[in-house]
Amino acid sequence: GLGGRFSPSHAIGKEELDARGLWDRQRLSRPYVRAHLLERRFGAGWEAVARRFLDQGQHGVYGFKPGLDTEAALLDSMERDPLTVQGMSKEQVLEGLL
Repeated sequence: GLGGRFSPSHAIGKEELDARGLWDRQRLSRPYVRAHLLERRFGAGWEAVARRFLDQGQHGVYGFKPGLDTEAALLDSMERDPLTVQGMSKEQVLEGLL
């Protein structure tokens, strides 16, 4: 999904990130969502998904809206007010977001 997944085995310190040349920590620690990725995942309905769940930030990068930035919040939102897009059930939309 858009939120990504990882299973950390140990913490990585700032010094180690610096040593590896990883300076853009915000991009590495937050979902990196752009319009073309949304369109690929949700087809013609990508804009409806973006309006409902995402805010567009700098440089065309989308982030989850406040209050919709956890799996539990997304599940609750979809239960209260389901969103379907062209050819996708609400479960498929939710899976695409997660």
